[in-house]
Amino acid sequence: MWGSNLGPLARDERSSGYLLRDVPAAYRGLIDRLVGEGFSAVIGDEDTNAFGNQVVLLVHDNIRVRLVRDRGQWFLEIDAALTDEWFSPVIWMALLDKELPDARRPSAEKEASFVVRRWPDFDVLATPCAVEKLRAWQERRAAQLGALEREQSSDAT
Repeated sequence: MWGSNLGPLARDERSSGYLLRDVPAAYRGLIDRLVGEGFSAVIGDEDTNAFGNQVVLLVHDNIRVRLVRDRGQWFLEIDAALTDEWFSPVIWMALLDKELPDARRPSAEKEASFVVRRWPDFDVLATPCAVEKLRAWQERRAAQLGALEREQSSDAT
């Protein structure tokens, strides 16, 4: 599923950190915190043939959290346990708080803090109904971002 480049979480003795390049400090702290909470961590090797993309997978029972570096940018995602669908923290925030945050992408600090505080809820929400609600919130988020883009385009003209 993840490819052959995943291996056990490795430490770089030179930097006393995980073998991750340019990861925001908040995400590095999230990895440490979740591992301390009993999550197992698997880190993928950097794929130099694909813009340096990389994946870190954190697993605790049915809960899966992943960090993905795509073309130099890091993203945090949480799996809906009954599926193989991944949702950004902002979608989980909407589900749990019953409202969408503003259209700007939350900071890495805000996303990491949310996951640290609310990860036990992710397993409780592993129901078909919750997955449908996550999909609905994702559609609302896409509409919210589309409206923002249209607004910014009309302001620029």
